[in-house]
Amino acid sequence: MLSQRVASALIFGPLLVLGVVLGGPLLAVMVLLIAVLGLREYAGLLRPGEGRMLAVVAYPAAALLIADAWLGTPPAGLVFLLAVASSLLYSLASSRGPGPADTGLTIFGLVYLPWFIGFILRTRALPGGLILALYTLFGTWAFDTVGYFVGVRWGRRRLCPAVSPGKSWEGTLAGLAGAVLVAAVANRWLGWPPAAWVALGLVAGLAAQLGDLLESAFKRHAGVKDAGNLIPGHGGVLDRFDSLLLVAPTVFYLAVLLGG
Repeated sequence: MLSQRVASALIFGPLLVLGVVLGGPLLAVMVLLIAVLGLREYAGLLRPGEGRMLAVVAYPAAALLIADAWLGTPPAGLVFLLAVASSLLYSLASSRGPGPADTGLTIFGLVYLPWFIGFILRTRALPGGLILALYTLFGTWAFDTVGYFVGVRWGRRRLCPAVSPGKSWEGTLAGLAGAVLVAAVANRWLGWPPAAWVALGLVAGLAAQLGDLLESAFKRHAGVKDAGNLIPGHGGVLDRFDSLLLVAPTVFYLAVLLGG
């Protein structure tokens, strides 16, 4: 599994980095692809009887939300309100009988995937956005990678065994140190005061851990090991990008708050 994880990371990682460096339509298309594939896996995690994602609303709304992020309109703008209104109207008008649970699950999926991952596009458009967007990737990967290897080797105290038995406090602290170290490297170009880049690393690392635990809770509730099987060694898109989903909006708002 480790060799598969490394091979997949060496293929998909550079592609995403290239998309961030080039920006523009290429990055928008890559982010949209992650959002759409992630929504498909999210719909598969919903158990029968609990509700379903309204695909006829979710996929067009995802495209609108990514376009909204690419064009740089306000993060909680009219496009998201349109997606919410569409879900409600479809629930009321459809003869297939969707209910409030379907609407709620659809709206949550739109927030969790296209809206959150779309913040990479918003971050890329900020002053210094290339470095910040790259940090969104490398800071997340540093947290995940350092935390994984330290947790496997030295992890003893379970962080949240009811949700993810493999996570440890030792791995989490090491992951935070990795995220802070990458923030220190990024700050060579950002020029933030020490308190700001340390806060960036710590808060982004915490967001990565929460994103991982949130997706683990989804899988445990659904009774599956992986959200999908698209990426060898990692599982599905959600398994690969779960941490990044929460880091993307976190870095954007921290950049606005701390970096001006």
